[in-house]
Amino acid sequence: MIKKIFAITALAFTVSLAGAPLVAAAVTTDEYCSTKDSDGNYPKECDYIPLTTIPGLTEGCQTSEANGYSTANCTPANPVALIKNIYGISIGIAAVLAVVMIIWAGVEYATTEAITGKSDAKEKWKGALIGLGLLLSSYLILRTINIELVNIDLGLGNPKIGGEPVSENGLKSLLNDAQNQAALSLETLRNRDNAVKRAKEALDNALRQGNPQAIETAQKNLDSAKTYQNLGQLDQTQALAAAVITKSLSEGDEAAAQRALDAARVGSQRTLDQITDPNIRSQAVNQAKLNDEVNRAVFGSARILHDLDAGTYPVWGDRGAREFNEMRGKFLRETAEAARQLNQTDPQAAATYRQRVLTELNRIDNQWLTNLKSCARGYDVRTGCKS
Repeated sequence: MIKKIFAITALAFTVSLAGAPLVAAAVTTDEYCSTKDSDGNYPKECDYIPLTTIPGLTEGCQTSEANGYSTANCTPANPVALIKNIYGISIGIAAVLAVVMIIWAGVEYATTEAITGKSDAKEKWKGALIGLGLLLSSYLILRTINIELVNIDLGLGNPKIGGEPVSENGLKSLLNDAQNQAALSLETLRNRDNAVKRAKEALDNALRQGNPQAIETAQKNLDSAKTYQNLGQLDQTQALAAAVITKSLSEGDEAAAQRALDAARVGSQRTLDQITDPNIRSQAVNQAKLNDEVNRAVFGSARILHDLDAGTYPVWGDRGAREFNEMRGKFLRETAEAARQLNQTDPQAAATYRQRVLTELNRIDNQWLTNLKSCARGYDVRTGCKS
């Protein structure tokens, strides 16, 4: 009786362990799913779909709600990773089964009085130990040959920053972000230019009517519109410079990137010279400082990402890791000092700057980790590939 209970328990445990990662959604059976479309097919939402991805087999799976039903879009990924993960998980399951057999044999040996029963228990115990030994030996042999043969990567996608996926190519990701921001800033500036035109037209109408109250109101609106226009011009100058800096450094032209950085400073100063209101000018000066520091951070980030992409910091040996950590440390020290100076005049700008620096730092670290994936025997983020 004890043997049967133990066998049922072990079987249930094994089935739950092996089947947990592959649980799938049940097929809906209501009236919606029983209705065929014009092509004679049932709704796609009612197909048998997984609740989770299988590491190495699918990636980029996104769930959404359409007509009240869960849908999924999964694309095939890396079959090599799938095989590696199946092997690793199988080793774990086999080890659990071996331990279960050892426990089973022990219980059988302790609860039986028959000589033959004790002999059978000894044989089970001996066979389980031999199997467990062979299993661990094969693992150690494969790990000695190449650690990647036994590594299990259960990651389900690229690293994320602020909830948004980050491309494994950090420099390309930075360039796309800079170009998108430049386009957005240009559209924003156009809208603010139109607002200034409308405010001027309203002031002209008020002057023709000769209404003092309407003239005063129109003048305030025009001043406000010009303020936003100047601030928008500062932002556009920064965004366009960031795009040029990133593009130039991606092509290895550091001199062109430096010229773009200097030109942005000149353009920002030209915009500041047009502002006469002391309060507005103070706000614009802080914005210009923030923009300049952001561009400098983009410059430093793009230069490191280009070097990582070009193989300037090789992952084998300790030279590449040492030089990378030196450049990363220099980037941190420079941005920390810039954040300290910004915090003295505008704490909010300093907080915005720190967030941008964190994004760039994550981008840099992500690219370094991507490069380290080529290590055959594993790696250390501080020293590179293991020998």
